[in-house]
Amino acid sequence: PQGVEIFEGPERFEEFTNFVFEQVKEHGGHICLSVTDERLFSKYRTNTAEYYEKMQDLFNRGVIKSFRILANKSNFATKYTYNTYKWQPETTMAPTAFYTFADYLALISFEHSNPPYVLLIQSAPLADSYRRAFDVAWAAGKEPPKTTGTKS
Repeated sequence: PQGVEIFEGPERFEEFTNFVFEQVKEHGGHICLSVTDERLFSKYRTNTAEYYEKMQDLFNRGVIKSFRILANKSNFATKYTYNTYKWQPETTMAPTAFYTFADYLALISFEHSNPPYVLLIQSAPLADSYRRAFDVAWAAGKEPPKTTGTKS
């Protein structure tokens, strides 16, 4: 179908994260990520530090307006200021994620037979709907612990 793409497996996940970066670079705006364990992104991304640096640069230049992450666990580095975190209780989140950026909604499973499995949908109405749901969950989220290193 038009406007739908599937990225399956570690090799394709790298393509997906590069796609996200290119879309954010071109369109900027507000980004939302809801994920059980953000460390799964690092597990499947081969260029994590480089990716964070590039995203930080987009934020510093005003391209990224906000990048909010709802998570249960994270390995975020405190030197990056482009993202803001809130924690949710572990019982509220499944081992999946959703990501909204530009006019895209990505649904991600890290428990697929060949993980990760990403269903990418180009649809402004769907992305906006997930952003509104994210806003509700964000309002109920808690501030993350004030320690450094791996979060849980």
